[in-house]
Amino acid sequence: MKNDTGIEAYKYADRHFRETCKVVLGGEVGELKEYEKWLLELKEPRGSAKSSVSGKELVLACPDYPAGARFISMEEAPQAKAQPLSINEIKDIDSLLGAISGRFAYSGNLVFGNSQFVGESSDVSDSFYVYKSARISGCKSVACSTVFKDSNYLFGCNVGSKDEFCMRCHQCTFDTRCFEAFLTMNSSDCYYTLDCVGCHGAMFSFGQRNAMNTIGNLALPKDKYLALRSALLEQMRERLVADKRLPSLADVITMASREKALLPKEAKQAARKYERKESPAQVQKAWDDTCGIVLGKQLGPLSSSKEWLLRHNLRVRMVQSALGSGELPAASYENLRALPEGRYVNIDEAQPLARMLALTLKEAEALTLANAGKSLAHIAYFTPQLHVGTILNAYRCPITLWSSDCEEVHGCVFVKKSAYSTFPRDSDHVFGCAYSFGSSFGINCYNSFAIQRCFEVDSARGCTGCYYCHNIENVHDSIFCSNAKNLRYAVGNVEVGKEEFQRIKAMVLSRVLSDAEAGRMPMGIYDFMQLPSKKEQM
Repeated sequence: MKNDTGIEAYKYADRHFRETCKVVLGGEVGELKEYEKWLLELKEPRGSAKSSVSGKELVLACPDYPAGARFISMEEAPQAKAQPLSINEIKDIDSLLGAISGRFAYSGNLVFGNSQFVGESSDVSDSFYVYKSARISGCKSVACSTVFKDSNYLFGCNVGSKDEFCMRCHQCTFDTRCFEAFLTMNSSDCYYTLDCVGCHGAMFSFGQRNAMNTIGNLALPKDKYLALRSALLEQMRERLVADKRLPSLADVITMASREKALLPKEAKQAARKYERKESPAQVQKAWDDTCGIVLGKQLGPLSSSKEWLLRHNLRVRMVQSALGSGELPAASYENLRALPEGRYVNIDEAQPLARMLALTLKEAEALTLANAGKSLAHIAYFTPQLHVGTILNAYRCPITLWSSDCEEVHGCVFVKKSAYSTFPRDSDHVFGCAYSFGSSFGINCYNSFAIQRCFEVDSARGCTGCYYCHNIENVHDSIFCSNAKNLRYAVGNVEVGKEEFQRIKAMVLSRVLSDAEAGRMPMGIYDFMQLPSKKEQM
């Protein structure tokens, strides 16, 4: 494992950026450094802090860490063996928390597993050539991106998996050679598209399924399409070199929304009231099972814990359909929040509407990057929802792929039995979890990889049975550990044996349960502060 200062990571990132520009844009546009600011726009926010040891700038996976806490880099984690807590320090919960706060530190620039050439990034697992990114797992050649799994050659992308050679793409899965594609899946060679599935060769198109060679929803002969695409790509490269940025899809749609555009009378035929489904009983049962396993006791109705579970998660928004059919659920990822809500339609309205609305051949031939907003004014209607594959019992889950028994989950991709979570890909029985990949039976766990039976854990890999831990790897049945590896039955980074661990765990969970049952919000992993020592208080 290697976490660079960023120099080597940048060299590789720049080389791969140039290669990706050739593949996606048809030619190079210059050095990566010139485009970093643009590429980092509309991403899930990272955090930053200064090390209390060296003063160096640290990259944090998210901005939720408390101000005033102690931070260190991964390389500055204490190497000396931690000292056991004294009898007085563990006599009751308040003494324990006071003692732990004095030795607990958050870390930045975190790299896990078999990773190399990672720079200015954090929470990267089993990945290579990663630069200025966060929450990356099983990837290669990624820069200025956030929240990706099993993908290669990504630049300026936000939330997705199984993608290759993509630039400025958001909420994408199984896509190849795409640019400014939002909510696009199993597609290739797509530019400025939204809600396109199984499409190959599409530009400025919305709500398409299994389409080929479309511009503005208009299907064209292949030779005609390729000629128009070549001209548009040339415009994009020229403007990118000149301005060091291109308009985002959100910019184009915002410009379109400012134009007066009357929907045809036939569009009203597409209006479908969004079907409100009841919260599935299976989710409540899963919550009961998860609480029993993780906390040792059920907490009652899931709705009673909603605010606590959502504290560090994205919330599903309810917005109005442009067709006047009522409200619909929408995701709150940074790029989707930039879209004008006046152009939203619900998932049942989007495809019928897309079949009615298209540019004419004359309009498609006259389309340029400069006039795209005005030209698309009468067709740029779209859904912020995407449902693909077998879906069972999904309630208010805007983006759902092959998932079941979920409630208000953002990015519900291969997920079972979850609620109030954000992109817990390949996970089951997770509640209040954000960006925890391949995990199960977790409550309020964040930025983690392959963890089980954990509560209030942040930035972990390959751990089980852990509580209130941060930056841990291969740690099992432990509590209040930070910046540690290869521990079992540990308290404050010191192995204390099974019996003592269970005693302290019971004492801590008693406080958690009493707070939750009284309607108070229990302490979270982001609540630790560096308290003044007794000497400082004198």
